[in-house]
Amino acid sequence: MLKTRITPYHAKYFAYDLTRRSTGGLDRLSSALFDASVDLNPHQIEAALFALESPLSNGALLADEVGLGKTIEASIVMCQYRAERRRRLLVICPASLRKQWALELEEKFNLPTFIVDAKSRSGRRTLLLTATPLQNSLLELYGLSTLIDDRLFGDVDSFRSLYANAGGDLAGLRRRLSSFVKRTLRNQVIEYVRYT
Repeated sequence: MLKTRITPYHAKYFAYDLTRRSTGGLDRLSSALFDASVDLNPHQIEAALFALESPLSNGALLADEVGLGKTIEASIVMCQYRAERRRRLLVICPASLRKQWALELEEKFNLPTFIVDAKSRSGRRTLLLTATPLQNSLLELYGLSTLIDDRLFGDVDSFRSLYANAGGDLAGLRRRLSSFVKRTLRNQVIEYVRYT
């Protein structure tokens, strides 16, 4: 059996063909998830599409509550990038979770992985996952936003004066966050995810 090598020209053509056939939304994900072996819930697809179509060029923050599948949502995004021939993806996580991430990406999404033990920051789009975007202070949201783009809210003093001080513009903060933060609560997906 002959094994054909895909040249960079062919790779660009296939990526173009994939994006040409799928205009966006769910169509964009259909071919990317062809080999996935995981049951997806609607809120996970919605979050992945939000991350892929985020108006900010530098990324998004998915902040679903614990147990709602942020790892799956991020994996969907990675599958789509891989289908578009964007193969250099970096997952930064605590050392204790490295093997778990690698195993899930390989077993559930058929994505090859390589564990890197080095301190480096990817200059590409960033997808952050957290179940607790805010615990003690609004400044935690500011800190997370700077990981995506340090110009989103200006400096910390501006953020503090606009949003964190007493009488801050919380409605304005919600509007600003909606462009790069997607959060799902358990009570919003009770029909798909059962809890004991």
